[in-house]
Amino acid sequence: MQLLKNDMLRQGLNIFFFILTVVINTISQTLPFNNQTNAEIANRYPIFFLPANFTFSIWGVIYLGLLAFTVYQALP
Repeated sequence: MQLLKNDMLRQGLNIFFFILTVVINTISQTLPFNNQTNAEIANRYPIFFLPANFTFSIWGVIYLGLLAFTVYQALP
């Protein structure tokens, strides 16, 4: 019985923190901080080494893996 309770707690926390991660990252990209977006802050300073835009597509793979892990952990 205790093992089942611990398992359900782990499953619930995994789902909760996945949703929290997605929400916080979405908010950080959509709402300006001190009336400045991330792009405005980044453009203010010279950048001598800038990766190509497609480099950041790895985040899609990371979030897909995180979602797969969360679903796997939520299964009985």
